[in-house]
This record gives sequence, C-alpha cells and structure tokens, in this order.
Amino acid sequence: MIKYNCLGRIANDLELQTSPTGVQYLNVTVVTNRVKNGEKIGDFFNMVAFKGTAENIAKFFKKGDMIYVDGTLSVDKYEKDGKTLSKTVFTINSFDFCGSAKKENDEVKVDVMNDIAREIINVDDDSLPF
Repeated sequence: MIKYNCLGRIANDLELQTSPTGVQYLNVTVVTNRVKNGEKIGDFFNMVAFKGTAENIAKFFKKGDMIYVDGTLSVDKYEKDGKTLSKTVFTINSFDFCGSAKKENDEVKVDVMNDIAREIINVDDDSLPF
C-alpha cells in the first residue's frame, strides 16, 4: 500500500453519488501547483472518497476550496478490447480544512475570531503588554 498526502484546491463541482450496491462516493479533482523552469504548472489529481468521508467533503467543500487530503494509492488493472489497461486510483481516507476560495472576507473572519477570543479569555487590548 502506498500512502500519499496532498494540499491543493478542489477543481471540480462536487456531486455525491451512490453506487449500485448502495455505497456513497464522491469524485474529487485536486489541483496542486509546482514550478518547473520558473513557470507555475498545475497538476490535477483525480481522487475518490467513500461513505462518511465522501458525505463530509460534499457537505463542507465546494469548487475552489483549499483542502488537505491523506489517503492511499493503488493501481487497478482491467481488460478492454483484449488489452490489459491500468488506472491509478487515489482514495481519500481523511481530509482537513485549509482555507477557502474567497479572499475578500478574510479580514472580517479575523476580526470575528479576535472578538471571540477576547470574550473567551476576557482580555482588554489595553491590558496587554504588547
């Protein structure tokens, strides 16, 4: 078994699907950036998530959102027209939140988080030594 982890943005519209056997799954394409000869290049990785993982990604993410995924890599072999073909399969086992596609609300989010933190610890800005 080969393990992998990936940080990138979701490049497709997410649609939770159900297999003929009743298992929910989600196809996710994650794009990552790399630099080659001084030029940015996007690499697109097609992945699949199952059951609860698929449901949660579909519920909390959308196209353009940053996501961190951890999973396994396998190679499926199959026959088509008398030829043996293979397909690399990235299966998502877990994920994490890493931000969002929208940048314009970041300042508002930071202000809200600061207000929440002040309420939790009951600290006034004037009482801080810095």
